[in-house]
Formats: sequence, C-alpha cells, structure tokens
Amino acid sequence: MEISAAKKQFLKSILLSGQANDFYWTAAWFAYLANPNDPMIYEAVWFRLASLHKYIMNMAEYQLA
Repeated sequence: MEISAAKKQFLKSILLSGQANDFYWTAAWFAYLANPNDPMIYEAVWFRLASLHKYIMNMAEYQLA
C-alpha cells in the first residue's frame, strides 16, 4: 500500500526532529557509526529510530499491509 507524500514527509520529520536540513539525520547516523559506544550519540539515534518505528507500527497503512 502506497502512502501519501505528506505522510512520507511527516515520517522524515521524525528523523529530522524538526530540523529543516536533511543533513541533520545523516550527520547523526554517521556519528553513531563512527562511535557507537558514545551514549549521547546512541541516545540521539535510538530515540529517533524508536519514535519512527512506533509511528509506523501504529499507521493504518501498516496494519493493512
């Protein structure tokens, strides 16, 4: 099932935490890959991925797939 462009944009905004620049998530992800044992970096990445995962699992589109 295809999701709307608006919903895709909202999902993206979860990873970006309201930042306008896509580079925010890219920088956070690469910082985590470079140093996965840093608790601050881990927390930043984990929180965003957990929020994204929770939202996707609750989407009606996911339940219908």
